[in-house]
Amino acid sequence: MNGEDIIKWEAFHLEQDSRVLSQTTYSFDISVWEIFWPLMMGASTALICEEAKYDPALLTDFIRHHHVTVAQFVPTALRIIADAGVLDKCPSLEHIFSGGEALSQRLVDDVSEQCKGQIYNLYGPTEATIFACHWQCQSNTNETIVPIGFPIPHAQALVLNEQLEMVEQGCRGELYLSGDILALGYLKREDLTAERFLANPYSTVAKAKMYRTGDLVSLRKDGALLFHGRIDSQIKLRGHRIELSEIEAQLHALPYISHVAVIVDGSDDGKKQYLTAFYVPYQHSDKDIQAIKREMAEILPYYMQPSRYYAVDSLPTLPNGKISKSALSTQC
Repeated sequence: MNGEDIIKWEAFHLEQDSRVLSQTTYSFDISVWEIFWPLMMGASTALICEEAKYDPALLTDFIRHHHVTVAQFVPTALRIIADAGVLDKCPSLEHIFSGGEALSQRLVDDVSEQCKGQIYNLYGPTEATIFACHWQCQSNTNETIVPIGFPIPHAQALVLNEQLEMVEQGCRGELYLSGDILALGYLKREDLTAERFLANPYSTVAKAKMYRTGDLVSLRKDGALLFHGRIDSQIKLRGHRIELSEIEAQLHALPYISHVAVIVDGSDDGKKQYLTAFYVPYQHSDKDIQAIKREMAEILPYYMQPSRYYAVDSLPTLPNGKISKSALSTQC
């Protein structure tokens, strides 16, 4: 599958008066394009201070004052900004990029109501030079989770089973990435390089490699990639294989839940394990937890239904803005 006929670099074309928000910590890969992409194109980088990037009001003041045209947020951060209702104060924003976590359709809808800029879902691990797939979001679609879309030019996406055979359309498999976008491997980690960077049997290029992402995806009829979660987040609970991301997706679809994370935690004696859901109510909704349980009982099989629900004001995050599930486990 090749996305060159679908995705054109002009979709991200920068002019000399374009201004890209630089807010990502330098130790994370996204900071590379926030800094060097505008500088390579003769545009500008707008450097924001630590205090302002975590406060929606200060962030929007900065975007408005410096006429920022391009900004990138992980969905967790974008949800906080959308819930603050401040994006309508940023008329200069032309492109909003989101990545690093699954992007819910309702978040796209909420952002679209406040901002006229185009929203993009970008996917890619660091080993594939930051971003490898792209999707131009549309508001009010029937999706629950936004597709990760099509490979960018010079990238190839393969959906393979455990035997490294291509899966049929609609079936789930692990995503492998190939092409000019790949890194050479891990520095001084030949063992890990050999484990994750494999020979690509589907390439005509000699010694071509493909990177094993660990992400579970499927192909839609139009060729777009759908993200279903991490393979390593698949758990076995009381004899059933469960993907936590599927439970989270169904909870995300409920109109009174803004953000959610599902974890597995154990009893005090360590003999039992439970599915526990932490959620942020949408716009201070006071929906009864028992009502949420009843709705989920109609959607999910019994073994995928969380035993416990906790309504919280916010979810803990890592320095890169993603949800910290390890921090959640200490709150049970």
